[in-house]
Amino acid sequence: MRQLKSIGASLLFLALGAVSATAADTGKLIFGQTLPGGSLQSAPVAIAIEKGYFKEAGLDVEIVRFPSGRRGLEALIGGQVDLAFMAEYPPVIGALQNQKFAVITELGRFTGNRIIGRADLGFTSIADLAGKRVGTSLGTNAEFLTNLTLEKNGLKAEIVNLAPADIVPALERGDIQAAVPFPDYYGKAREILGERYREIVSKDYDAYMVVSASRKAIEQQPGDIKKFLAALLKASELIRNDPASAKAAVVAAAQGALSAATVDQAWAEYTFRLGFEHIEQPGLEAEAKWVEAKGIIKGASIDRAGLRGYLADGPIGALAPDLNALSK
Repeated sequence: MRQLKSIGASLLFLALGAVSATAADTGKLIFGQTLPGGSLQSAPVAIAIEKGYFKEAGLDVEIVRFPSGRRGLEALIGGQVDLAFMAEYPPVIGALQNQKFAVITELGRFTGNRIIGRADLGFTSIADLAGKRVGTSLGTNAEFLTNLTLEKNGLKAEIVNLAPADIVPALERGDIQAAVPFPDYYGKAREILGERYREIVSKDYDAYMVVSASRKAIEQQPGDIKKFLAALLKASELIRNDPASAKAAVVAAAQGALSAATVDQAWAEYTFRLGFEHIEQPGLEAEAKWVEAKGIIKGASIDRAGLRGYLADGPIGALAPDLNALSK
């Protein structure tokens, strides 16, 4: 079992916010975002775009869309984007693979993850997952929740790997009987399935939304990274002080994928806050150990110190020290 303890030391400069001597801020960053329906999960980014906060900060942010945070991380590592939105699970996978990136801030926490299904196909409780075909997207936090739910309840089911946008249609056709999709798709499932729709809110797992950055961007564009975070801080202020305006901006940014009613209904399940307050290394370590135990990445292992090297708290800590619990 290969130990990656050296990551903590080799990436320590990230946590300290060190700046490369070859820093060359360009005033432009390419940001990997999920499809418009995911704008609620990354509300501070959506608001900063809609309200023009990035431009006010002197930054041109180009948006590239991906179906999942896992795809965004792959593009980040491959050099197609500078920053990307994702849940905390893809960074754990990336850390286990010794990839070159780091999380530069949380965006918030989501407490309303759901297991959904069709009552007419026998799904009315968690116990009903036994023997069912359960759709989810492998390599994402939805997969983690799926397996966690089955394991905690001592159940066995057939897990079907589907693209995020294909899960609800598969459920409607009856190809699967239950699913663990991204939050973006709960509303669509309710609409399509109608009285057949059933959902169970998980009490076992809270998702943390984060922004990750490439090592190159952190090294070479420290000023641009801080401008990006400054715009998000302004968006967070709007969320805190004028939630009605914040919600309206999210709806506008979603380009029709989210209704005002959907945003209003789900808003209470989100806690939007930048920095490093909620995400905990023990939680990340637990996910890493689960991945190791499942053999998802053969031979890979990482400890808490190694995971700490993937949390680059220097930039946000310089802008808002009170938000950086990692330094306390």
